[in-house]
Amino acid sequence: MKIPFFKFSTVRMKLVGSVLLLIVPSFLFMYIYDLPMSGFVVGGLALVAAWMGGEFFVRRQVQAMTQTAQKIADGNLDARTGLPASGDELGQLAKIFDRMAESLQQRNAERERTERILLNRALEQTVVAALGQFALTSNDLDALLNQAVILVGQTLDVEFAAIFRRLPDGQLLLQAGTGWKSDHIGRTKLPGDNTTQIGFTRNSGEPVVTPDPKTETRFAVSPFLAEHGVVSGVTVAIPTRGESFGVLGVHTARQREFTADETQFLIAVAGCIGMAADHLNLEAQLRQSQKMESVGQLAAGVAHDFNNMLTIIQGHSSALLAKPSLPPEMLEPVQAVFFAAERAAGLTRQLLMFSRKNVMQPKPLDLRETVGNMTKLLGRLLGETVTLEFQSPAEMPSVQGDPGMIEQVVMNLAVNARDAMPRGGTLTIGIDP
Repeated sequence: MKIPFFKFSTVRMKLVGSVLLLIVPSFLFMYIYDLPMSGFVVGGLALVAAWMGGEFFVRRQVQAMTQTAQKIADGNLDARTGLPASGDELGQLAKIFDRMAESLQQRNAERERTERILLNRALEQTVVAALGQFALTSNDLDALLNQAVILVGQTLDVEFAAIFRRLPDGQLLLQAGTGWKSDHIGRTKLPGDNTTQIGFTRNSGEPVVTPDPKTETRFAVSPFLAEHGVVSGVTVAIPTRGESFGVLGVHTARQREFTADETQFLIAVAGCIGMAADHLNLEAQLRQSQKMESVGQLAAGVAHDFNNMLTIIQGHSSALLAKPSLPPEMLEPVQAVFFAAERAAGLTRQLLMFSRKNVMQPKPLDLRETVGNMTKLLGRLLGETVTLEFQSPAEMPSVQGDPGMIEQVVMNLAVNARDAMPRGGTLTIGIDP
């Protein structure tokens, strides 16, 4: 901007006034004493010099700094004086003034950057809190996954967001996502090995950041990501109590450096999803447990009534077997009844244990005595065609066990051995210390 030469200013008037203050007395002195007027001419030239010096060396610099200060006051921190560098006082002042404006601009930029970071963190925390509440209050996992990818994509300002769910065969299914082609959602499956970023993340359990896939050496570029023009991305595993649920990822078609805060945000969202999956699994396990408890109660009632009837059958059949006068033709049918009752009693005991109405009662016992007391009963069950031999050591330490269960096991083994020898034979029961 050109400043008119004839424009008056306070600085210029002060300089002119100072020169006039010296010239006027000199002019009066020369007029009174009739001295030559050459000195007055010199004074006039000094007045002109003062006028021009104030214009070029003072007023313009001061006006430039004044206008710059006004612009900065109006919020334009890019304003500078634009004065050339010089070694005089006004030049140094202008340089310092420009440095001050630059410092203010840097501080303002830092303040704006900090405000953006705090705003993003607040938004991320709000998203995590909302998803966490949704996970605790809703049983609709698909709705949670859809909300998660939408909020994550909007919060991080990316084109693509996806949740890959692990399938029983190890593959990863694109369960929910935004930005992808519509025919891929719920259909596209990626390998679960370490050949792709998704599989590598799921197997390692660690966050994977890829600012530039061309420099990545841990895995190859997925054809699925390449089809959508993905350049940069972050993927994190979704943790659960057992194997990981899958992978949460965000991707963009432009090269981008994702910050540590953004990665932590994704980890927090993945934690909410994993919590929801665990919550649903625990509810399913609880329902199954309640069903099994109901079945157990029903089995206990049936087993109890059935056991009462078996007690009568066992009592009468054992009484018949104990009679020496039992006709030979009746021995085998009575043995069959007794054997069937014993097998049914064993099944009853198992049902009672399943229903937790009858618990095992282990105690120290001597296997020689427990098994030895069964030889007479086993001999009658095996019949005349099978010879029973019982071998036991002279001494044997006691063991911890349930006598009823041991008797049931030995009896089952003996009966199975008898059935395996239709023509008869020898059954040897031995006990080794």
